[in-house]
Amino acid sequence: MDKPTERRLAAVLHADVVGYSRLMAADEDATVRGVRELRGIAEGVVRQHRGRLVDFTGDSFLAEFPSAVDAVSAALAIQRQSEAQNALLAENARLRPRIGVHVGELRAEGEQIFGDPIHVAARLQTLAEPGGVCISGTLRDQLAGRMDLELRDLGSQSLKHLPHPVQSYAVSSRSVASADAAPPVPGFSGRPAIAVLAFAPFGGDAEQEYLGDGIAEDVITRLATLREFPVIARNSSFAYKRRSVDVKQIGRELGVLYLIEGSVRRSGTRVRVTAQLVDTRSGHHVWAERYDREFADVFAIQDEIVEAVVSRVYPELMRAERERVQRHDPASLDAWECAVLARFHVSRYTREDNLRAISLARRALELDPGCAEAVNVLQSSHIRARVNQWSDQIVLDNPALLTISRRAIEFSGESPPALIALGSLLTFRGAHEEGVDALQRAVRLNPSSTNALVALANALTRGDRAAEALPLLETATRLDPNPFDPYYRAFTYAFTYWALGRYEEGVRFGRIAVGQVERHAGALRVLISSLVELGRLDEARRTAQTLVDISPDFRISLLEQIIPWQPALIPRFAAALRRAGLPE
Repeated sequence: MDKPTERRLAAVLHADVVGYSRLMAADEDATVRGVRELRGIAEGVVRQHRGRLVDFTGDSFLAEFPSAVDAVSAALAIQRQSEAQNALLAENARLRPRIGVHVGELRAEGEQIFGDPIHVAARLQTLAEPGGVCISGTLRDQLAGRMDLELRDLGSQSLKHLPHPVQSYAVSSRSVASADAAPPVPGFSGRPAIAVLAFAPFGGDAEQEYLGDGIAEDVITRLATLREFPVIARNSSFAYKRRSVDVKQIGRELGVLYLIEGSVRRSGTRVRVTAQLVDTRSGHHVWAERYDREFADVFAIQDEIVEAVVSRVYPELMRAERERVQRHDPASLDAWECAVLARFHVSRYTREDNLRAISLARRALELDPGCAEAVNVLQSSHIRARVNQWSDQIVLDNPALLTISRRAIEFSGESPPALIALGSLLTFRGAHEEGVDALQRAVRLNPSSTNALVALANALTRGDRAAEALPLLETATRLDPNPFDPYYRAFTYAFTYWALGRYEEGVRFGRIAVGQVERHAGALRVLISSLVELGRLDEARRTAQTLVDISPDFRISLLEQIIPWQPALIPRFAAALRRAGLPE
């Protein structure tokens, strides 16, 4: 019997991986693994945006959505997540899909769909850049007033096998909130609040519901203990259990800017858990991940997934907040927003950005003396100025900074950012053990905080305890392989490997750090020292000349003032810099 035919309006997404044949020829196993990961990303994102993955064959896939907004949001999310996955891979193993999106009437027979929208979407994807999205003029018209996108007009394109030209637009990967998004939620001293919904079970299985509730409850508990973001209590967020409510409505009713939701599905001995971080103003997904595990020990699974979710939520929240704050008028920023923008500037490692970070952090502390993030930025900018000899920017002495840091803890309690600031300042004052203790408390408060792990590793290495530092760096890399501030982690790796006498790795990570921030004295000094220890004096002297160019006042005799290391480390470091020809 023939399947009944249905006609419906839908948005269609067509994606194709760039250079698939070349990648297969170069490394078939790695490419197949990459395609499998891409399929997992596509399945999760399409489902999250109310779509249906129609087909996934080889290096291409097709999906349909009930609305243009869902389709474009999904396309951008797929590209964002595939780029995050690519960050873990070598350049020649990265899969970059092109995506085309169009809207129109489809003919459906069972699970299969047919019609011109599919062909138009497939041709549009050929116009997209690798990792990019291209949409039709028809679809763009449907987005008017519903999504605010940065578009580049590609003109009217004559596409292969299509009878009429198609008006085409390239979509920027940096989409902004939709025009109908809910306004920012007031309260919480400007900090964005989070709600965690019960993780929904597939099929109503009681065992899966138990696991989903347990994961959500543990995520709430872990996030609440951090004191970095306000977390809505379980009895409020679980009130939406088994209800189909729009995330924007939940955001308004609970007063939250972000929502964590997820699902649990068991199949035989395996369990799959998905987790998503959603912006309640726009309804867009900030981050999503899938976890597949053996169902041997339900409590071990729960602990492992909670750790994974919490470790990813904080950096993703901070990324989302930076993007949000950068779109605001600086004069309108509250204390939290000033601190977030200051963190962005301090991570750029330039003299001008460092000055801007100091100004914003001081303004934040005037508005809220308990703003731990602002204290953290202020100590970071102070240390960067000291390491680079930007003497005009060292605006507060260490005792004054310590007073500000301790006052923030008195106002708001201990939190990882406040303890990181306190611990780093103490170690820079020479109170090494007291500083390490504060940093260890930060890690105990949040074992998934990569910022705390790297700060503690850096302090331990400066205290001649590099063997204890390396495992902390490796844990931070496992938890978040793509940090917002890659320079600081790469520098700390380079410094730690130098201290351990593993100079080849010191050079490798030193070059990574210099590649991230070319004109920063700290990374250049560590790179020079590792090159000298390997006997590569010509390279060391060329690198030393770069250091002299950006820091002409540097003298080896100033090392103890610039970098507060344990005395045992200074002579070895100074001897290497001396052999590279740097002035005494």
